[in-house]
Amino acid sequence: MAIGERIKEERQRLELSQEAFAKVGGASKRSQIDWEQNKYRPDADVLASWAAAGADVFYIIMGTRASLASPIDWVSIAAYLSDQLKAAGSESDNQKMRAAAFKSLVATAPSAEEVRLLMNWRRCDEDEREMLLRLAHKFADTHK
Repeated sequence: MAIGERIKEERQRLELSQEAFAKVGGASKRSQIDWEQNKYRPDADVLASWAAAGADVFYIIMGTRASLASPIDWVSIAAYLSDQLKAAGSESDNQKMRAAAFKSLVATAPSAEEVRLLMNWRRCDEDEREMLLRLAHKFADTHK
């Protein structure tokens, strides 16, 4: 499935018209149509606006739903956004600020081990979770 089809799918999942989804991204309906027809690709500012509105931007870019079951490939997202910034030519202060914010987000993303820990937590019943919490507190107390 091409990126344009995923953009359309996310727009429909959010129950927005082409015009409304374009407006969220600060664009025209014509741009939205072009994106959905794979004539052009949205830039990082549009993607950030869509993400803030609840769109799964990772899915739009990579074709895989972002979830804790499949850790986000931050490197691929960073490469995509970097390419978008390069294609835009000279960076404005706004683009530099967004790039810095993204780098900060990547630096704080959970590791694969942290994601596995959370997934295992979700498979536990209430008693097992209580035992894990006590164990975690015990370990944390020994490392103060």
